[in-house]
Amino acid sequence: MTMSDTQVKIIKAAIAVFTRYGGRRSSMSDVAQQAGVSRQTLYGNFKSKDELMAAAMTHSVDMILEAVSNEWAACTSLSDILDVYFKNAVLQPFEVMQNMPDLADLMRGVGDTFTKVSRAADAKKGAKLAAKLEQYASKLETSGSDPRSVAELVVRSTTEFKYSASSEEELKRLLATLKVAVL
Repeated sequence: MTMSDTQVKIIKAAIAVFTRYGGRRSSMSDVAQQAGVSRQTLYGNFKSKDELMAAAMTHSVDMILEAVSNEWAACTSLSDILDVYFKNAVLQPFEVMQNMPDLADLMRGVGDTFTKVSRAADAKKGAKLAAKLEQYASKLETSGSDPRSVAELVVRSTTEFKYSASSEEELKRLLATLKVAVL
């Protein structure tokens, strides 16, 4: 779905507001004010705060995947590919979540809408990673695996790591262990 300039502006404002105040304490009025639009315009584009939060999550994942894709262009090894994915899709979101704990609640999937958005986000990340790993299919097959399975392992594991790690050091240790297992 292609978004209008107004929708993108609203989503970027929502991300700023949710980051500043948290998902629970933010209001649609806060978002409208940050975006410089009327509440009528805001509600004309997003019917509820839940819908706006879901759109903000989807937009964030799309931006992460764009950054990953751009950096993958310079990767020359499977190790490099994993490092880029870990940096953009795990470490940077973890840092945001540490600075705003209720974002972790939001991204964990509070309610059906967020569960669906989270699953769709993981599916996008998995598909993107699996496609990038295709160039290593023969290497992965020698160890009894394939690109899709490795991508699923990486995405599911790193998603859990983001929510369960108590510190950046612990997260980095978990990622290093996962990387060794994949390589």
